[in-house]
Amino acid sequence: MNSETRYLSRERTSSALCGAFDASVWIAFLLEFDVTLYYAVSMVLKIIVVGLHGSPRCPRPIFVAFVAAVIFAEIASVMSGWSDLPSLSVVLPFAISVGVTLSIVDKIGLMTYLRWFAGSIFVSILAFLGMWATGHLVQQWGRWLYLGWSQPNLGGEIVFAGTVAAALCLPARSWFLWVYLLLAIWVVTLLQARAALVAVMIVSALTLYKGFFSGLGLAVRVLAIMSVVLGVVILFLATNGSDLFVSALQLDDENRGVGTGFVGRDERWGYAWNAFMASPLFGVGFGYFRDAARLDLSPHNFVMHMLAEMGMLSLVCATSLVYGAYKLTAANRGVALICASAIVLTVFNDRFINLNPYPFILYVILFLRSEAWREVEIR
Repeated sequence: MNSETRYLSRERTSSALCGAFDASVWIAFLLEFDVTLYYAVSMVLKIIVVGLHGSPRCPRPIFVAFVAAVIFAEIASVMSGWSDLPSLSVVLPFAISVGVTLSIVDKIGLMTYLRWFAGSIFVSILAFLGMWATGHLVQQWGRWLYLGWSQPNLGGEIVFAGTVAAALCLPARSWFLWVYLLLAIWVVTLLQARAALVAVMIVSALTLYKGFFSGLGLAVRVLAIMSVVLGVVILFLATNGSDLFVSALQLDDENRGVGTGFVGRDERWGYAWNAFMASPLFGVGFGYFRDAARLDLSPHNFVMHMLAEMGMLSLVCATSLVYGAYKLTAANRGVALICASAIVLTVFNDRFINLNPYPFILYVILFLRSEAWREVEIR
């Protein structure tokens, strides 16, 4: 084996291990293992991988700026009394874990990273469906809980992260990708994770377009798309599709439907805004909504969560993310469109500084060097 072959093998092996570690927290849920301990162990293992890798890369300046703003805001909120010192345990592991992944994954190992990330979550999908079919899952307030009695929305977000990775690394006409997407839709429907369902449907629609329409001429493409839309409308009307749509999104549910303020999210957003106004410069810190007295008041919105916890310093993070999205779009519009499906989740869910597969995979994608995406073809 020559030096170049060894180098390529090392890059892909390191990326595969990172992808598996970053996506496999579902195992901790399934075994009812302490999630914090799982993240600690996986982070140590990733650091070992960096050591064995031998040539780690420096993260991009926009990631450094993002992390610096987060840490500074948290220290400021601790000093001002809004947060406490242990809340730094939320920030530092996140910064280290994302930084370690970015130091390993590059254009050579990128597809390998995504395949192992998506593959791990595909196994979780099969595990969930197997447990559901055999009666080993439980319901709470009419919703199936995710693995290990964990939150349904969390499960939907994990499945969504897997579909993003799968759509980026598998050919759009691959039968395996479509099995993946259909099973993902089935799982998020069972979980009643509505934002995740919409996001997965968007990923599926973009994949359908890329696989079957994008290579056609403009006139043929327009005719084909109109035919598909017309067929869907006819099927929708013939099968009382409006009832299915309303039922899938539970728009008529007395507890979660229209008229409930997005299941109380309007009140949560108002509470988050008040928290921001109470400490507009540095925010109330990352321990504020994790306090037992405020667990039911978390904002359930990415922007409101960021504003409340970081104050005006969150503009640095927002700028870093927007710049990362701009560079990603310039490098590869197909990847950017797939990732844009996450906007639905940012409106209704609030995972910001978090090691869960979502939003972790999006941070990796946005902060990865844009050169790595330039040569990636969404097939």
